[in-house]
Amino acid sequence: MREFRIAAIPADGIGKEVIAAGLEVLRVVETRDGGFRLAVETFPWGSDYYRKHGRMMARASTNMPICARRASCRASRARSPTAGRPISTG
Repeated sequence: MREFRIAAIPADGIGKEVIAAGLEVLRVVETRDGGFRLAVETFPWGSDYYRKHGRMMARASTNMPICARRASCRASRARSPTAGRPISTG
């Protein structure tokens, strides 16, 4: 069976709930189709992560290969009201 690896990054742009709903739809398609399997890994790289760690996500040397090794990298844009600007991903 074919497997698709997906990195889900629910941040703040379109909302965590939108990424969750999209993944729910993908799971329904996966079940109904039966010809493929989804391997979804979720990364918490939104403004909450930024406030806790002082950076948007893991270092660029780590985060880009994470997306490159997957069939899809679903991310919403992170924008923190407390930061007052879009959060850098670098």
